[in-house]
Amino acid sequence: MLTPRCALMAATLLAIAPTAAFAARPSGWSAVQDSRTVGSQIVQTAKVTYGHHRLRVDHPGQRLILDLSSGALTIVNLRDRTFSEISMEGLVELRESQEKEVRKGLTKMPPEIRAQMEAQLEDAARAARRSLDAKDTGETRKQGGLTCSVFAWTTDQASGTACIAQKGLPFDPSVFRKDSLQLARKMERMGAGNAATSMAVLQLGEHGFPLVIDQTMTIGAQQLSVASTFTKLERSAAPKAYFEAPSGFTRRSFETMMREAVSAAPAPQ
Repeated sequence: MLTPRCALMAATLLAIAPTAAFAARPSGWSAVQDSRTVGSQIVQTAKVTYGHHRLRVDHPGQRLILDLSSGALTIVNLRDRTFSEISMEGLVELRESQEKEVRKGLTKMPPEIRAQMEAQLEDAARAARRSLDAKDTGETRKQGGLTCSVFAWTTDQASGTACIAQKGLPFDPSVFRKDSLQLARKMERMGAGNAATSMAVLQLGEHGFPLVIDQTMTIGAQQLSVASTFTKLERSAAPKAYFEAPSGFTRRSFETMMREAVSAAPAPQ
């Protein structure tokens, strides 16, 4: 089961991957994302930067880098100076391996419960390939001095709204929009991700840049609601090295780093 911290990490990556389409200005950008799990007073802040077809998300002590061209993911632990890299294909293989282990465990369950669990696994696999149909509600708001349009969506495993700006941004996110949409299509074909939520947010890019995202995810028997806002939108001219693992850091296996991240996650507040 995902902890709130891990879910927020996933939401950070996939909540910002939505973003937009506009006039000719520098395509690199940066923003500050504040995310809070509903019911908690803890706000997690991340700096998000896009450039060179890559997305970098900086949390305290940890950095995530997503290559939007290939889907490869890099996780950097700044505290112990280690990093791990995994391809999109590797992520899919890992998910499938974990699913096989879950299915093995189902054989020990009573037939009725086993049938329910198998149905849930099939639903999750279909949801990962399902396209989002976000609808413009016709409502507009003011957020951070920009006018944004409210879009809403509902899937089998998630629902949410996003207030999306389409004009007035200080940068041109059209290149990022193209990158994120291409990655979304690839993820759909491969069935990547473990919930429709991830694809839902990623696919918001065709509509504009989300300034506010509120989403509720169903993860097993658990519901998790996360509210995110994006501020301090700026142009960025960060060099390519900014989107790579730091030199001098030690490479570790992806599975090991993820296990440690889960075990170190704080209890729900």
